[in-house]
Amino acid sequence: MLRAVGICGLVLAFCALPASAATRRPALSPVPGVADTLLRSDGQRYVAFDTTGGTALPFDEQALVVLDTASGVRHTIPRTQCREEREGDGALRRSFWRTVALSHSRLLQECSVPGVPRQIKISNVRTGATTEAVFPDELYASGFGSTWISLVSGGYREHQEVLFNPTSGAIFRGFKESATTYFDRDAARPVRPLCRPVRRPSRKLGAEEPPELAGVVGVSRNWVVLESGETLLAWRCGSARALILSTHLLKGGQFGSGIVTWVDHGSILNAESLDTRHRWRWRSRYSFLAVTHTRAALFAIENCPVECAERHQQNRIATASLAGL
Repeated sequence: MLRAVGICGLVLAFCALPASAATRRPALSPVPGVADTLLRSDGQRYVAFDTTGGTALPFDEQALVVLDTASGVRHTIPRTQCREEREGDGALRRSFWRTVALSHSRLLQECSVPGVPRQIKISNVRTGATTEAVFPDELYASGFGSTWISLVSGGYREHQEVLFNPTSGAIFRGFKESATTYFDRDAARPVRPLCRPVRRPSRKLGAEEPPELAGVVGVSRNWVVLESGETLLAWRCGSARALILSTHLLKGGQFGSGIVTWVDHGSILNAESLDTRHRWRWRSRYSFLAVTHTRAALFAIENCPVECAERHQQNRIATASLAGL
């Protein structure tokens, strides 16, 4: 039986080597009319941005753009107010919805006001239908699926994950992680077994810290993608060994539609199709701050350093087609 290990790159018997890069890939091009202050995707079809100007715009001019990458249709969603109250000096303080995640063509937004229960709103991009719910103010939304929303609380040492069902109001907490299970936010019973013989590696963070299990980036019928420190792994169900996608992980990764995207140290942007083992890489003079993708395209925030800003340029969101990967 395989045992959990720390950094996969140090135990080559545990992992296979990555695929070689594909030689042909499309160039990155800027996405017009959007800002670098928000980048979210459901990994399938939809990606969300702030409009140009982002949160620097006046309150009543702010909006989100949700792009359907299958049809090319852009949905503009006004940034609406969620709460208004007077402070001690009489000043009016307005709070508005903050976008947390996209999943299954639905947008998850959160209203955060200190000292009051936290509100969430789920909007269906296709139909316009919305659902709202409330949960304790010490928790923060971090992601969601068709059944459960992930909530986190506390700082580094006190970090705790809680699952919340916005339909029933049920809160699922106190669960224990294991090397052979993961949390499926689409399932009625969220603790699910990983396919065999997949095990989540663990690594020691310090002498007084318990071992940390690798995070589960995503799960499909045939693959499990794992993240441990700077190591990104893909493990095919039924295979004796995991594949090393990267040992220099900086940002990411995301797994959806059979594709993994991530950023390596050295400003290298990666997209790999796990079934074909084709990989495309992009390099930049500047660094990439974030990356996400849909079935059709990749999106990344490209950083604009000081010398770029001095020429009155800004960060940009760049995109490239994933057709043919």
